[in-house]
Amino acid sequence: RRVLFRSAAAYLMSAAKTTPSWEQMSYDMMALKGSAGVNKKLMLVAQQMKLRDFTEVVTMIDKMVADIKAQKADESAKRDSCNGEIAATEKSIKETKREQDLTTNAIAETEETIEEKKAEKEAMLAKIAETKESILSASQTREEENQTNQQTITEAREMNAVIMKALTVLKNEYAKESLLQQKQDPAQAGQVSAMPGDFEGYKKNQGANGVLTMMEKIVEDVKTTEKDTMADEAKSQAEYEQFVKDSNGSVKADTAAVADLSSVIASEGAELNSLNTQSTDLDATLKEFSATETALHNDCDFLIKYFADRQNAMQNEIESLGKAKAFLQGMNK
Repeated sequence: RRVLFRSAAAYLMSAAKTTPSWEQMSYDMMALKGSAGVNKKLMLVAQQMKLRDFTEVVTMIDKMVADIKAQKADESAKRDSCNGEIAATEKSIKETKREQDLTTNAIAETEETIEEKKAEKEAMLAKIAETKESILSASQTREEENQTNQQTITEAREMNAVIMKALTVLKNEYAKESLLQQKQDPAQAGQVSAMPGDFEGYKKNQGANGVLTMMEKIVEDVKTTEKDTMADEAKSQAEYEQFVKDSNGSVKADTAAVADLSSVIASEGAELNSLNTQSTDLDATLKEFSATETALHNDCDFLIKYFADRQNAMQNEIESLGKAKAFLQGMNK
């Protein structure tokens, strides 16, 4: 259209230069009137022809100028719109990429947290299993110890019972013999020594007194063994019960910790799913913005690049048409 405008303007300027002026034509008409008697009607027709032809040309020039101005305004508005949309799109792309980076980092951190919590959970479960195994092992050991101790106590009591019976029988027999000897030899009755109280007397004592002393010592030793075994049994049982109590408390606390870790893992897993969905959405959004940016550049780059040149060219056309209009209007006078 601008080529048409330039051609039209050039044509109008060229035609104006080669066409006789209306003043000259009027002069010629007056000459004809004087010589050939042209009437006033012919003069009016000539005047009407002048007004009709140049009025239409001026109107066309005004329309062309209006169209060019409208195009200038349209392109200016489009340039502003393009710059605004491109800037907004570039900002959106930048913000989306930044959010995408943050989301990617959040995904990595969440995955790391999940792996850490899973490792902690596995370690805690292993500890619980180890503690339960320790309780089982301690129970088996305690049962074996108890059986051994009970057997030792039982054997000690049975041994004491046998020895006490034998000791009673021997004491009775030796008492009878001692009484018989006293009756037979009263002079030596006062020489019988009292039974010693320690084991050292085993070698010194002879006869009945030595045997009785040895047996009484065995009885005392067996009683001591029984007493010590019962004390060891009570101590072992108390230690076992405390160990089981502490271990069960540890298992309970660790089980609660496992439940908490499972809850954290589930929560972080849900967060990870949300972040992955968000990342997918951001990828789609970024593609849309990139497509929009490409479309804007395809539509706007030429206009933006040559905007000043086009505006100057159209302004020059307006000025050229204005000159042509002024020239034609001058010819109307």
